[in-house]
Amino acid sequence: MLAAALGSGRPAHILVAGAGGGAKEVVTAAALEPGWRFTAVDPSPAMMDLAVARLAEHGLADRTEIVLGTVDDLPAGAPFDAATLIGVLHHLPGDAAKHDILRAIARRLKPGAPLILAGNRHAYASQPLMLAAWGERWHQQGASADAVAAKRGKILQGADPPQSEAAVAALLRSAGFGAPTRFFASLFWGAWLARREPSGVSAAAAPRPRRPAAGPRRRGRGPAPPRPADRRGSPPAGLPPPAAGCRAPRRRAVPRCWPCA
Repeated sequence: MLAAALGSGRPAHILVAGAGGGAKEVVTAAALEPGWRFTAVDPSPAMMDLAVARLAEHGLADRTEIVLGTVDDLPAGAPFDAATLIGVLHHLPGDAAKHDILRAIARRLKPGAPLILAGNRHAYASQPLMLAAWGERWHQQGASADAVAAKRGKILQGADPPQSEAAVAALLRSAGFGAPTRFFASLFWGAWLARREPSGVSAAAAPRPRRPAAGPRRRGRGPAPPRPADRRGSPPAGLPPPAAGCRAPRRRAVPRCWPCA
């Protein structure tokens, strides 16, 4: 799907987010497109060690840059031609964390560049039939009844997939991607292709999901604090105030909110 989106036989630089483990995305794509280069990112040293060994085994070390860290550790505005995020999103707790990694990827893609996103969607407990079918698949692959029960229990405790396909689309829009095209689905798993909006922010972008509040707000404790845009500092002692018509920015307290990060 990525080769179809970029055009077969063309050189490209691909960002692979969450590449630790088997580096399957790199190995598969490199075999299909010999002109592609890769930047593989993963924060886990153990998982990245496995990926590096697999890449060396397939002779791909010279075509792959290894980054032990997160997408945010890459320079903003890096001109990647495409990106993949496979099997990662449903392991991130909460919509805010999901938005953050998608937004970080969008900021490092060329306008119009495609993202391949794949992972589980739907809350597992909300789809008992698909959950039962998942168990039957494991049984078909040789797992015992006890092993199936253990795998099902582990999955229910250790993942937080988007609640629906509409939620996946909303996350992508809020992060700066256009409407996604789903090209694969199997039980809970889905795969989509979405392109970075030329402006970097979708015209129909939804607000970024809010993180849980630290606690209830107190009321009746005096006047409300000034809005961030109204908090202007005074010049240091001994210095005159800005001259009339001065365009130098005044100091102000900048809140640590996500657009300013």
